[in-house]
Amino acid sequence: MSNNLIHNAFKDRNIQILVDSNDMYSLDDTLHFLEGVRDVPVFWVEEPFKKTFHEGRQLKDWMKKNGFESVLYADGEANPDHNLLSEMVDAGILDVYLSDIYDYGFSKWIKLNIDLKEKGTLSSPHAWGNSLKTNYITHLAAAQGNVVTIEGVTCFSDQIAYGDYKISDGLIYPSNAPGFGMTLL
Repeated sequence: MSNNLIHNAFKDRNIQILVDSNDMYSLDDTLHFLEGVRDVPVFWVEEPFKKTFHEGRQLKDWMKKNGFESVLYADGEANPDHNLLSEMVDAGILDVYLSDIYDYGFSKWIKLNIDLKEKGTLSSPHAWGNSLKTNYITHLAAAQGNVVTIEGVTCFSDQIAYGDYKISDGLIYPSNAPGFGMTLL
């Protein structure tokens, strides 16, 4: 079986693959995986292993030396250690900070994004697990501009009208209506 099934199924659509192993790989597993998808356009590697400064540095250095210099290293979703993540940002290891929008907090994300932008680091607040988070992050991204991608949580509700958000050419445009564009039914 090919490691490149998803890429092969969609390669005529010029897409990049987001890889997320949810801290289940080791550093060696991650490097072996990347070797196996060398011909696949990988956008980012998210939470490849339980984060440590040393292994994060090893991964980033390996990526730079082995043709993956444009692949983003994203981390911070599960059990984030914000001090460690900040150290990794300051050292140029972490490309994308992605702690959860609820767990970290919307107001804290506003402040964090200002700092991340000054350091040239991208963000992608985590959205999975709640249908409202994608809309909240869309507004944060529109206001601050350094959100590289938004995790789309598709869902339906008979209690919430999610609003008039538009998706066009891979971009999501937030609603201008009050209350993040959403209303209770």
